[in-house]
Amino acid sequence: MICSKRGKPLRNWWGDRTIRDLAFSLGLVATYEEDYRFLSQMAHCTAQGGAWLNLGVAHNELGQASEALVAYRHAVSLRPDLAVAWCNMGNVYGAEGQYPEAVNAYREAIRLGIDDVSLWWRLGLIYAAQGDRSGLAEVHQHLKDLDSSKADEFFRSVVLP
Repeated sequence: MICSKRGKPLRNWWGDRTIRDLAFSLGLVATYEEDYRFLSQMAHCTAQGGAWLNLGVAHNELGQASEALVAYRHAVSLRPDLAVAWCNMGNVYGAEGQYPEAVNAYREAIRLGIDDVSLWWRLGLIYAAQGDRSGLAEVHQHLKDLDSSKADEFFRSVVLP
């Protein structure tokens, strides 16, 4: 299991058992630095978008936003259908205040099939930061379709203020 610096397991988003088993067989469970080096080497030696996705997650865990974005962009250049990479990219762009890029990344994740409350909520937070009332209305409506109680909470905590 590959762990973050805080000891939390990093998700292996692309489900490639071979690489995960290789990491395990190499004993890369002791320190974050060893796990990170392994992820970095694997990403640079492969054309698998998932390896770059995991490298982006590792960079993000270290607070290295620009490096995470490079890895996520490389992941989607190899696998444009990698919705989780688009979602993660939106998270980093949003945290960095790059709101138009965050909206574009979230929209691509949605187009590729991620249709959950947390993604729509984060998109709504970006619209709120931009002052985009029509975007907020769209998010609120979609949240009502997914989970009416979350839509009400979103309205009270994000739309009203």
